[in-house]
Amino acid sequence: MDEAIVGDLTPGMRDVAEGLRRELDVLRAPQSKNMVQGIKRIEKFLSRGEGEKALAECDKLIDSEKDLKNADHGLLLLYKGRALVDLERSFEAIDILTQALGFTRAFAQQAVIYFYMGNLYDGMGNLVQAESAYSVAIKHGLPVGLDVKAREALSGIKDQLNQER
Repeated sequence: MDEAIVGDLTPGMRDVAEGLRRELDVLRAPQSKNMVQGIKRIEKFLSRGEGEKALAECDKLIDSEKDLKNADHGLLLLYKGRALVDLERSFEAIDILTQALGFTRAFAQQAVIYFYMGNLYDGMGNLVQAESAYSVAIKHGLPVGLDVKAREALSGIKDQLNQER
């Protein structure tokens, strides 16, 4: 991949190659045992709708992890944003999810963040920003289940916006 990036690539292909390299770096970076266990707890809390516990665990990990990698920081902020959504603290969630994007270089993780931002904006009735967030999420490549949900939501939003115009 490094040879391809140095080589004579078109600008679009260079962006793809650099994005893939960043994603590989994230996948290769080991996480501490504390981080792995904390993420499992956060995911369990979120799946049960226990936003307060998930939020507390996110804050605890962010504060306790020394040398927190950007990708891990971005992931914890994503979970923190999801916990804030569960707690119906929408404006704080937007702020945290925006911060998560600043720490995240992997397109796959950015896609998930944009997906949750789309859900948030849609729930707030901000259809234009929801449309934009879902579009970026789909462009960056969501996992299959989220991709289907994003496309369905985007279709509904476009229908609503067309009716309003």
